[in-house]
Amino acid sequence: MKLSLQQLINAGVPMALNPAVTSQAIALFELQQRIQLPEYYREWLLFANGGELFVPGTQLYGIAPAAENSLVAQNSSTNRSPYALPNSLYIVGRTNFGDILCVDLNSQELVQWDHEENEEFLRWNSLVDYIDDELRSYSEGA
Repeated sequence: MKLSLQQLINAGVPMALNPAVTSQAIALFELQQRIQLPEYYREWLLFANGGELFVPGTQLYGIAPAAENSLVAQNSSTNRSPYALPNSLYIVGRTNFGDILCVDLNSQELVQWDHEENEEFLRWNSLVDYIDDELRSYSEGA
């Protein structure tokens, strides 16, 4: 993951990131939420506790409980109810055009959920693969 994050920095990708959290804060969050985030998302939180990549672009959520754009708020029944998300999908972000990014808690893959068709659209093995795809698109458009 560190390589992809460094690639974002080296490419001059516009980002608006929140300060990182500690491993202890992540462990406490997972305990309180009764969830185990994939290692790649833990690494992301150690880099940035939420924020936006490719501004305006992909929003990734952090663990701050009071924030509107937190993992807790985004996974509330109110925010999940408009979509037919399987229980195994945990919302971790949104694309700039409104699709939902989720972690599949069973496979640990990152899933893009089409917010208009209300169905799975794409899958990546990890956040690294997603960032690599987005970075390629960003570089081609520059």
